Amino acid sequence: MSERISIKMNIGIRIILCTLIYFGLIQSAIAEHFSFITPSSNNTMGFYGDVFTIDGVDSQVGDEIAVFDPQGVFCGHHVLISSGYFNISVYGEDSGLEGDQGAEIGDILTFIIWDSSEDREIPLSNAM
Repeated sequence: MSERISIKMNIGIRIILCTLIYFGLIQSAIAEHFSFITPSSNNTMGFYGDVFTIDGVDSQVGDEIAVFDPQGVFCGHHVLISSGYFNISVYGEDSGLEGDQGAEIGDILTFIIWDSSEDREIPLSNAM
């Protein structure tokens, strides 16, 4: 019985590792236009969508979404690894640090799209 459990656990661990490696390789293989360093803040807000188009055309793998607060602080980023779908975390202030690290309650956020096929940035208005 313990051998079966061990085998099942080993298979499960291998599947998880393969999944992490797969997505890590895809993400690293896609060149990023925006350079984003994930902040230490655990204050986040998520945006998810299953329809993401640029000028009426489905977004493509490699397109990016960047989010900035009113002071221009880069507080969220997503590189598409699947056409049309996105899940982006926008980071807020970290009260334990000095300075502006991200969005605050009531901030109006700016979303900028990187259209990789057209090699251009597109600021969004009235997007969300």
